[in-house]
Amino acid sequence: MKKKLFCLCKSALISALLVFMMSVSIYAEPVESIRVIKISSQDESAIVRTPDGRMQIIKVGDILRVAGSGLQVKGQRKSGLRGTGKESAEFRAQSSEHSVQGYGLRVVEITSGRVVFEERTERGIETVIVRVADGKQRIERIRRAGEERPILYRAK
Repeated sequence: MKKKLFCLCKSALISALLVFMMSVSIYAEPVESIRVIKISSQDESAIVRTPDGRMQIIKVGDILRVAGSGLQVKGQRKSGLRGTGKESAEFRAQSSEHSVQGYGLRVVEITSGRVVFEERTERGIETVIVRVADGKQRIERIRRAGEERPILYRAK
């Protein structure tokens, strides 16, 4: 009886582990999986290679989403919203339906040598800088860190 219960628990644990591992590979970080091929700072656009091998042109304001097997450009932010507080509200609204890390990338800035994205994570909006120099790509992540609240003690 104990042996049968042990085998059942073991198989359930293995099944759960396999499901978890498959979900991790499906929701891989799209920023790490794309490759910046060429940057045009005059046009504020860049050519990127998606994980499925396709090349796409991205521009400042584009919203990128993970869809199935690859990364897709879903839309552009209207230029009239630039510099207003509406752009952050629009980004939050468009990416709020997905709480998985990697969904809802927005292209913030494209200059010579770097592309800056905003990515919505479970900790909030994170700035991701992709630097390209001599054909090599380096990724930096910047997250706003707030003060931790002090622990409250009860008087005795």
